[in-house]
Amino acid sequence: MDPFIPSEFNVQTWPNGYPPPHIPSSRYDVLKWKFFTSNSIYPLNELSSEAKVDGVEELDLNSVVKSSIRYLQRMNLNDTMNTFKENTVIANSTLHEYYFEYGYKRFDETRGMEYILQFKDLFGKVQR
Repeated sequence: MDPFIPSEFNVQTWPNGYPPPHIPSSRYDVLKWKFFTSNSIYPLNELSSEAKVDGVEELDLNSVVKSSIRYLQRMNLNDTMNTFKENTVIANSTLHEYYFEYGYKRFDETRGMEYILQFKDLFGKVQR
């Protein structure tokens, strides 16, 4: 890292030696995002518009959704703990429940699977 660059611009997201993400060489070389819900994937390919999520695909998506929900609950619990003062007694603190709405996924050869997920909590607040 360069000591002369301001700290807000001196951020490295990937370790040295990793190739950059996919850069399309033409407009036909763009990686496509696949839209999915808990039941279906759209578009599966160019000939069908919808496919049922089953098999390995279902296991993969369930794993990603469950780990994302655990992450959101852990972050919410940390935020809740930080707002309380030291002398405050926490009674009946429960984790927020999040519900998966939909998501997008794509496969990048250099970075693997990338996901964008949207959740809602019990109060209707959207989390991405």
